[in-house]
Amino acid sequence: MKVADPTHATEKSARSASERNQPRRTQAERSEEMRKRLADAAYQVIAKRGHSGLRMAAVAEQAGVSQGALLHHFPDKDSVTLAAIRHALAIAHEEAEKKLSRTTDTVDELLDIMLDDFRSFFLGDQFWVALGVTLDASTTPKMRPRIQEIVAELRKPIYDEWTQRFIELDHNEDRANEIVRTAAALVSGSAIRTLWAERDEITQAIELRWRQSVIDEHQALQTHSNENS
Repeated sequence: MKVADPTHATEKSARSASERNQPRRTQAERSEEMRKRLADAAYQVIAKRGHSGLRMAAVAEQAGVSQGALLHHFPDKDSVTLAAIRHALAIAHEEAEKKLSRTTDTVDELLDIMLDDFRSFFLGDQFWVALGVTLDASTTPKMRPRIQEIVAELRKPIYDEWTQRFIELDHNEDRANEIVRTAAALVSGSAIRTLWAERDEITQAIELRWRQSVIDEHQALQTHSNENS
């Protein structure tokens, strides 16, 4: 005769009690969770196949749900496409915020952190998904302003925060904004170039030379400030 394990029974009882004590998710919470799941699935499909390869059936399969469940939340390709872009840029936004939370009081370290953030974004799937969709949207005028709204909501605040970090190191607002925009242009330009050529030593040298010019400028600014104080 098999004797019941009292330890197992106690653990099972504890798990059951814990599950009963957990608050039940509301319908709105379950719906939002499903929307995020579907948006991530659409993002994964576009990252693998490109926007031209996006099919509702493929998104449903990636998410492990029926097409009916997908259509309940996203009734057409445009809506699921916008959800995928928002999801991609939300990931990038969250990763950028982590880098922005790092503290430093030196311009060289700040430049390195910012450049690392831009490389992570522009050389990663989030950028390519957003870019591919944006290029395709040029043939669908109603999509372009909606994409621009999402980009403004999730990317502009990141640039603004990087600008503020340079202002805190005594650069005026215009120059701080110029530093951030130039860094983004350099990295995004080299990212686009990878469509036909790998990043090479010249690309790296250009970025390093620009980085050093900003450091030299900052040191000159500090020297001038100290002389006048």
